[in-house]
Amino acid sequence: MIQQQMDHQTATGWVASEINMFEKTVGQPNASCAARSVNTLALLLRVISLEEHNYFLAHIERIANQYNTQFLAACREKMTNISAPHQTL
Repeated sequence: MIQQQMDHQTATGWVASEINMFEKTVGQPNASCAARSVNTLALLLRVISLEEHNYFLAHIERIANQYNTQFLAACREKMTNISAPHQTL
């Protein structure tokens, strides 16, 4: 395997690893920072293509959007339960 291929394999593994870590910590402050930074660094070092960069970025966004959707649904449900009138027996 030539050095360029090894660098590419290392970079994609690193980005994928950071995305997996983001999935585990989503919802915490700055959870996506490492995944986004590694993805951008790999692109700037030219060890991944723009298409790969965009693919990884879209995956990060999907994870964040899924979390946000679930979080907002839970908040709405909680607010509905709070504002519902209480029945008396």
